[in-house]
Amino acid sequence: MSKKNTLILLVLIATISVGLVIAKAIPEISSVLNLFRNFTVVIHNQSDHAVKAIEIGVDSSGQTKGTPSATYNRTIQKKTKVKFTPQLRMTGEGSIYLKYTDSKGNTVKKTICSYTETLSGHSKVTIKNNEVTVVEDCT
Repeated sequence: MSKKNTLILLVLIATISVGLVIAKAIPEISSVLNLFRNFTVVIHNQSDHAVKAIEIGVDSSGQTKGTPSATYNRTIQKKTKVKFTPQLRMTGEGSIYLKYTDSKGNTVKKTICSYTETLSGHSKVTIKNNEVTVVEDCT
């Protein structure tokens, strides 16, 4: 193998290696960056009923300025997923809740971010027939 071919092979291997390192780091970098974005919630309705009258709001120990809650004005049909960035305002610290009514008329209120000072990060909410699960990554 000539020196030129060896050099080309080494550059190719180095390029692939750097690409693999970057590809592995992207999800972790994205997760860190999400903590600095406005709070976002993903609602996955896995129940057998539509979800409507959705309110996302702040339970605050500090003084709340502006609108302490936001509404999602569309119905989330069964087996559907939506992403929503509520426009919330708060000073101090608090938590974020989700309140909704299903098509049977049942109203549920669930904390989706147990502690926040900056209203940033995200939560993933899964609504099932008999339970609501939350995975939160908020600050």
